[in-house]
Amino acid sequence: MQISAYHLTNLAVCGAYPTGESMFNRRRYGDEFSPRRGLSGTPSSLASRQRLNDPQRPWKGTVWSITVANFIVVDDFEDYTDDVSSRIFQTWRDGYGFSEPAPGYPGNGTGSAVGYSQPPFAEQTIVQGGTQSMPLAYDNTGAGGKARYSETQREWPSPQDWTRNNVKALTLYFYGDPNNTAEQLYVAVEDNAGHVKVVNHPELDSVLGASWHEWNIELTQFSAAGVNPKAIKKMYIGLGNRSSPKAGGTGTIYIDDIRAYPSRCVPSKAKPAASLNNDCVVDSLDVAMMAQEWLVRDVAEDVWKGTFSSQDIGAPTPAGGFSFDGNTYTITADGNDIWGSADAFHYASRQISGDCQITVRVTGLQPVHEWVKAGVMIRDTLNAGAPNAMIAITGGAGGGASFQWRPLADGASSSSRTLTGISPPACVRLVRKGDTFTGYVFLNGKWQQEGQSATVPMTDPVYIGLAATSHVAGTLTTATFDRACTFSAAELHADGIVNFKDFAVLADMWLEELLWP
Repeated sequence: MQISAYHLTNLAVCGAYPTGESMFNRRRYGDEFSPRRGLSGTPSSLASRQRLNDPQRPWKGTVWSITVANFIVVDDFEDYTDDVSSRIFQTWRDGYGFSEPAPGYPGNGTGSAVGYSQPPFAEQTIVQGGTQSMPLAYDNTGAGGKARYSETQREWPSPQDWTRNNVKALTLYFYGDPNNTAEQLYVAVEDNAGHVKVVNHPELDSVLGASWHEWNIELTQFSAAGVNPKAIKKMYIGLGNRSSPKAGGTGTIYIDDIRAYPSRCVPSKAKPAASLNNDCVVDSLDVAMMAQEWLVRDVAEDVWKGTFSSQDIGAPTPAGGFSFDGNTYTITADGNDIWGSADAFHYASRQISGDCQITVRVTGLQPVHEWVKAGVMIRDTLNAGAPNAMIAITGGAGGGASFQWRPLADGASSSSRTLTGISPPACVRLVRKGDTFTGYVFLNGKWQQEGQSATVPMTDPVYIGLAATSHVAGTLTTATFDRACTFSAAELHADGIVNFKDFAVLADMWLEELLWP
């Protein structure tokens, strides 16, 4: 697999035979090209074996645009079928094992189960890319030892070199389920000398999120522990505590697109501060974004001058709570939802009058349901059916955020959603101007309105603050917030206005590029 991307165009040869594409489609010659993975082009028949040119007898042909992906495929799960010898659990071995082909495999003793019991054995609906992913069920309720963690492993016939083409990071995608038990997700690799290193995912409840999560791991995390990245023999994916097994729970996650990358743009990991559009290089695109924000000023938020008090709205059970440690606001909340004609949630608020706004960053949200919600709210009263407006981060539903409102007491709720790809940490803002409310999400370097504005009549003073609901009655969720939001990504000088001082900072970083790792 080539690491560089190539664009091959103008393959039509002047003076060549005027023969069309059908002349060479699926023909086999010594100079033929057989793409396998990470290759895109037009038309779609590019995936068949094509003879691009014969120097002794050139012909005119289709003008191609070919892009070769900048990663090595470790496993994309596309080659597995339902036939004996090519089933997914015969490569990624689990606790159940298999009987055919002989001599079979008795299982690895853990609580894992790869694939389904009946065909199709691979998952074909919940996929990150391509047409298949790997279901990985876990059951850590066993009596002890290996039965208290779940693991699947793949072994290569010959050691794999994960350093070729300057590869520096391992990436995989996983998809969870709010009904899962929160268990530690880990990846381990083993070299041909038996050296093993386990790397844990930093978020224990990540397996509860019903969305695709990208997990990036520097290869130095393995090599620093003595694993030779030039001779990788086995890879393990598991849930639980491999070194000290403890009784746990059950669930299913999905794995897809395991890849090895060279240094690349991963803005969540590293980027120049002046890369406003998150492409990891400072250039004219960032100047254009700054121009769009020119002379925009920060707005003082009076809500933070007061003290919040908190209470449950709608009498959810168990009761929720609120705390502030000087930097992080934390809400624990039960409640079946903030929706319909009455709400059930926990609310930390204070009273305020007139036009106002509130901005916070939702730093964490335990995804006990895809419609779990945490965000900012302005509310007419503290009654369960009170008129209100809210911009919330969700557990993945609705694109990850929702602007919603109830215009009349005890009336129906409405929502408007236009943004997608949002997950914590994420900054949200709610603005009140008279009876008009507007929700915003900070996305791709700028504040973007979520859906439409809404008219919600309220009588001063109103209640403004932080709200969270689990969406699962009887189950608590935990949401964390802070105020680490900028009013504009273009505000590089930190003086409350986008002007020439910010442009000077950008100019000092001109053409700076920062890749990860």
